[in-house]
Amino acid sequence: MTTPAANEPKRKPGRPRSQAVEEAVLQTTVDLLIEVGLKNMSMDAIAARAGVSKATLYKWWPSKLHLGLDALLSRGKVQAVVPDTGSAVEDFVLNAQGISRFYTDPKIGPCIMQLWGECLNSPDLLALYRERFLSRRRAGLHVIHERGVARGDIDGRYGVELALDIIYGPLIMRLLTGHGLVNDHEVEQLVRASFAGLIPR
Repeated sequence: MTTPAANEPKRKPGRPRSQAVEEAVLQTTVDLLIEVGLKNMSMDAIAARAGVSKATLYKWWPSKLHLGLDALLSRGKVQAVVPDTGSAVEDFVLNAQGISRFYTDPKIGPCIMQLWGECLNSPDLLALYRERFLSRRRAGLHVIHERGVARGDIDGRYGVELALDIIYGPLIMRLLTGHGLVNDHEVEQLVRASFAGLIPR
């Protein structure tokens, strides 16, 4: 598992962040993202509603994109399920369903898609997304994979990164393109079909 220290954002010198203030800023940012969207959201509006100075925001986040990323990903932690049912495929099904619910949430989903678009145009933001979110999510999935190999559910000849891409690739494609359903039933079918290729023969 990744350790918190490895992925925590670097703090600038000075007084440490107040957890209460940080949570207020993150919640305010989520609220504004839902209300006006990423393009129309401003650091001025966030500071005014959260009751902090704009200087404080810029001390903690270099831009509204970085703040928006942290705000949305902090809400994603709720959906980061790493179950242990005794079956690797069942664990992956439950995890993938949680991911799908998060990305298709009628309020949060559109905000995530806007942020993904910005990541494609900003290598720095994309790197931050991989560090703050993707690497942590995949660390939990590594645990499911390792347990599956140990139990004989997964062919150990496949590397963990390849196996995860095989399992989650179809779901991500549907989320990005919208060409197919991503309800719990469909997600389960996607995961089971993908997982079938990883079963030891």
